[in-house]
Formats: sequence, C-alpha cells, structure tokens
Amino acid sequence: MSETLDTQILQAIMAAVEDLNMGLPNDAQVSGDLDEPLLGESGNLSSLDTVNFLAIVEDNLNAKMPEPIGLIERLMEDAGDNPPATIRKLAQYVHTLY
Repeated sequence: MSETLDTQILQAIMAAVEDLNMGLPNDAQVSGDLDEPLLGESGNLSSLDTVNFLAIVEDNLNAKMPEPIGLIERLMEDAGDNPPATIRKLAQYVHTLY
C-alpha cells in the first residue's frame, strides 16, 4: 500500500526538521510540534535557518515525489512576506502544489 500524499509531505517536512536541528544549538532546535511557529515574524527560526529549512524541505519533497516543485520560488510568489508559519500550515500549502 502506498503512502498518502499528506503522509509523504509530512515525512519530508519532519525529516527537514531533523536535518535542521543537527546544525542548531539545543536551545534553538525545532520541536516538531505541528503548530509551533517556525516561519515569519512569530517564528523561531532566523532568516538563514528559514531558507535552509525550506531548501531541505524542497530537496526532500523532490526526492519523494514524482514531479519536482520549486517550493521556495512558489512560496515567494504565493506567500511573499506571509509564509505558512507552522509545520501544519506548510504541509497544507505544499499539498496545494500537488
């Protein structure tokens, strides 16, 4: 049985959280809580960490999915200064791209 699209998206994002956390100090790590603010003004990530996180998510998605997407480019076009701020909202946004 194949994984659902939502499961694949969430796995790609959570793997990116794990990868990102390897490079962050313990007190700055992302918990993986679906509703923890990550991106935008209320987010816990610096702008550099945000770019790194989104690049890892994009790489993970492109490795899992049959069709690659330009996640960062699409986010800049669609969300601008108001990106999906939580893992849950990011997963919902990514789902709309497939």
